[in-house]
Amino acid sequence: MKEFLDSVKIGENIRELRVQKNWSQEELASKLFISRKAVSKWENGQGVPSIDLILAMSNLFEVSVEKLLGKTENDEKAKNETPVMAPYRLTRIFITSIIIVILFFLFVYWATTFNKFRVYSIYSTNAQITGNYVVAKHRRIFNINSVKVSDNNIANRKYYDADYQIMMNDELILGSGDISTFKREEVQDLKILSNYINDISAYIIDDLPNLANPIKNDYSIKIKYIDENYEEQSYVIKFKMNEFFANNQIFYENYDI
Repeated sequence: MKEFLDSVKIGENIRELRVQKNWSQEELASKLFISRKAVSKWENGQGVPSIDLILAMSNLFEVSVEKLLGKTENDEKAKNETPVMAPYRLTRIFITSIIIVILFFLFVYWATTFNKFRVYSIYSTNAQITGNYVVAKHRRIFNINSVKVSDNNIANRKYYDADYQIMMNDELILGSGDISTFKREEVQDLKILSNYINDISAYIIDDLPNLANPIKNDYSIKIKYIDENYEEQSYVIKFKMNEFFANNQIFYENYDI
């Protein structure tokens, strides 16, 4: 028991309680049947009384043993709770730490994926175009599946040689062929221009300009061709993009497949 006692605090309490009783060290020693020197040692913090002497002084001073030993009610409560609360607190800290780590990784995942996937559809006013532009976190895909001209002015137009360029504003996205190499002496048969246009398709992964703000840009398919009079002509199909899908919602409706 002595290893848990504060000898200085106990000595101060004995001196204070003795003075309150107006007893000298010798008087207290005589009541306890010990020497004055023992009382002096206690009050100087050089030792602590034995258990039987502590109980005896508790009766003489009319105070509790706890008060004599300098312990409060809160001290006793904390002492009694510590062995029970310590494991609980460690468990609570452990669980809280796990939750914080999980929430951190969920936030990182959300921040790096939310609104990072978008699909744009392609539309035109002077042709029917099926295609899309897909933007993912680490990939960009531009795709035109087919082009069908609805302009009757070129329905029967013919050509010897043709190429096309897909443009974003004034920037080239994709080019096909080069009519600058056309040689009249190698010409064979005339072909239908609308058939050539209807066969246009494009599929590009990553290797294309960054189409920032796809909705705001102007796009076109510029067809250059050599007509039946061996003159260079051009025909332009303009198109725009609409946002078809973006993963910018927390919850989505489920559909049965």
